[in-house]
Amino acid sequence: MDRVELDRSSFKALASDSRIEIIKYLNEKSMRVTDLAEKMQLSKPTLIEHLKKLEESGLIDRENRGEKWVYYRLTDKSRNLMEPKSDIRVKILFATSVVAFISGFAQLYRFFVQPQPKDAGIMTEDTKEIPESAPDIPPQDVVSAIPWDAVILLGIAVVLTSITIWYFKTRNSPLD
Repeated sequence: MDRVELDRSSFKALASDSRIEIIKYLNEKSMRVTDLAEKMQLSKPTLIEHLKKLEESGLIDRENRGEKWVYYRLTDKSRNLMEPKSDIRVKILFATSVVAFISGFAQLYRFFVQPQPKDAGIMTEDTKEIPESAPDIPPQDVVSAIPWDAVILLGIAVVLTSITIWYFKTRNSPLD
């Protein structure tokens, strides 16, 4: 992750409690002037002045949506200032999901490729081998034959990957 460097204009912009509050609101989602004015209980002209100073310092930028709406959102500079370790969390979550996928597939591979003992569970200490004339004993029930460790690992991997994708999308696009 890039190091955050603040210049004089950034410090001046952050010297106001109102502008810090604006950054906190925009950290949650991108917003219009009207939305911010309602939340902060400020007049629109006052809020626009604050937004202008934040935009000049490079802490926020404008996003035109259609012909009518202008949304304000945090820049990478201010997002890193608010959440400096968010990329590390995503990387750890993604790495964990990759490990779970690999482990799950390794368990499946081991289950299907390694030879399974014939009619497991019918041999005792007295019998070393199964006589050919032994009646066919139905295999253990199907549920116990499923490689549950692989299924659970793959399920965890799917959930972690879904969370990683969701987190990545919400951090890299404005929330409405």
